[in-house]
Amino acid sequence: MARADDNPELVRLVRAMSQFYRICLSQGKDVIPLGEELRFTDSYMTIQNIRYAGIIHYSADVPEPLLGILIPKITIQPLVENCVLHGLKSEAKSFHVRVTGRVEEEGRAVITVQDDGNGMSEASIEALNASLREGGEQIGFGVRNVHQRIVLLFGEGYGLRYQKSKSGGVAVEIRLPKEEVERDV
Repeated sequence: MARADDNPELVRLVRAMSQFYRICLSQGKDVIPLGEELRFTDSYMTIQNIRYAGIIHYSADVPEPLLGILIPKITIQPLVENCVLHGLKSEAKSFHVRVTGRVEEEGRAVITVQDDGNGMSEASIEALNASLREGGEQIGFGVRNVHQRIVLLFGEGYGLRYQKSKSGGVAVEIRLPKEEVERDV
């Protein structure tokens, strides 16, 4: 119907929503390849960009070898959603969310989600990180859930850590083991 009405924005929205829900289901799998999680997040950000009239700019710059590592399904999207909900200034003409990836010397994969939004004080960031470490309730359910799922699946030493982003907003690092996907995942 959207195509028949020559409404390309609606066509884009419906495609993004169908991709979003398809990946959300992931054939019942709890752990998926990072590349699939990034496609899920891209669909979500397409929907948000339509909602916010094109002011949101989203990019993912993750090296090819990391796209096959395992990540709990619906890990990056809630963190990106927090960027939009808490970082986007009401008067903003432009807002950037960026996902990057790297491998640390210890062999851990680090995926970073950062924005150029409102930011947080160092004290607030430290309180957030302390709450993650201690299992406190000062953090939202989504962030706590993401962190706990990572720790349960991969062990201590993995999970989330917040810091200021270079652009003044907030950055969250997702620490994961750098394991390649097995074919039956």
